[in-house]
Amino acid sequence: MKRIISIFVLIVICFVCMAGCSPNGKGDSSLSENHNHKFTEEIVSATCTEDGYIKKKCTNCDYEEIKIIKAKGHDISRVQINATCEADGYISETCSKCDYENIKILQATGHDISINKVDATCTENGFETETCSKCDYEKTEILFATGHDLKGQKVDPTCEKDGYVDQKCTKCNYSIKETLKATGHIPSAATVENRIEPTSTQDGSYVLVTRCSICKKELSRQKNILPATGGSDQDEQTNAYKAEWESNTLFNLLPFPSFGKCDMISTSEQNLPLGIYKGHVEAIFSEATIDEVRRYVATVKANGYSKVVSEVNQSGAYSFTAYSSDSKYMVAIGYAQSMFTIVIYKL
Repeated sequence: MKRIISIFVLIVICFVCMAGCSPNGKGDSSLSENHNHKFTEEIVSATCTEDGYIKKKCTNCDYEEIKIIKAKGHDISRVQINATCEADGYISETCSKCDYENIKILQATGHDISINKVDATCTENGFETETCSKCDYEKTEILFATGHDLKGQKVDPTCEKDGYVDQKCTKCNYSIKETLKATGHIPSAATVENRIEPTSTQDGSYVLVTRCSICKKELSRQKNILPATGGSDQDEQTNAYKAEWESNTLFNLLPFPSFGKCDMISTSEQNLPLGIYKGHVEAIFSEATIDEVRRYVATVKANGYSKVVSEVNQSGAYSFTAYSSDSKYMVAIGYAQSMFTIVIYKL
């Protein structure tokens, strides 16, 4: 029995000596004595796309072990924003374990347009509407009414005669046939004719003529007397007329002229032959200049007579006709040969 045990121990000792440091049990002939492995480790972690490894190496011999760690692969999360008709979309892929990112652009698809069109007529607007079958896009363009294309006869009215229109539209069944009423005369400022200056002992005279500012027809002609001066104080006469001006509600609409000599003021509540005025007042000045009259007209405009009917500026002569801003009054101013007239009509 002792002999058997001794043989077993001997066999074990021989095995160890033969194995040395070799992991496969074979001894290394370069070693003079047996030893145990003493390892150092080198670890390279695997990434999503590349393998890693664990390397063990004995510090006492050149024995080493290498264990491969397989690449993990990406842990992908995916975000998708679909393209619209007008805006690009995208697909974004990112990895939760590394900084990997991949973005793919999805191009805008463009609208799928359908058109609804209603043509304009002579009197009514039409429209053209574009809508998209894939989104809520809508665009509407107004097609404005074209207006009638009238052909036929048209005679414009004059101050005294009616006109008429008899026309048909070439694009629709509209037609018009009616009388255009005469417009009536619009008097211009009265002008002075045949003026004869008074003397100290003999009266003078002049003729005041009113004409239509449109057709130039003579509407009225009135002869007026200029009393003999007799050495009277002309300033006193002008002051008297100024007082009369300021007491008249129609004249009060305008300031009394600060130039020239007032020769006459006339007030009438009678309608003119036109039948469109409820009354008028009239003033005549002499010894005026055209520049003074023009400056006075600027004052008249500033006092509300802004709806100008006519303004004629000629060498040595001037006329101005305008409505008040409320269209309740009309003023006519004229100048010629140093004579200056103002007429205010109540409408």
